[in-house]
Amino acid sequence: MRMTDGDMFATIIKMRHGYIVYNPFVPVIALAWNTERAVIDNAIDSGVDSIVAGPISAGEVSKRILSIINNR
Repeated sequence: MRMTDGDMFATIIKMRHGYIVYNPFVPVIALAWNTERAVIDNAIDSGVDSIVAGPISAGEVSKRILSIINNR
């Protein structure tokens, strides 16, 4: 999966290893428009906390955020 400025999964890996953020445990929710198994596996392997298939409502985003906060 490509972002305009690079690879989303590589960016998340850098976050998790503390290379581009101070706190490597910052919550990451990935919004996946492409739900092919390889994309989902890459997201999981990179260290996302939650994966959501788009489109998604604001209420569902709120539920995911609260779930991450409560389960940490």
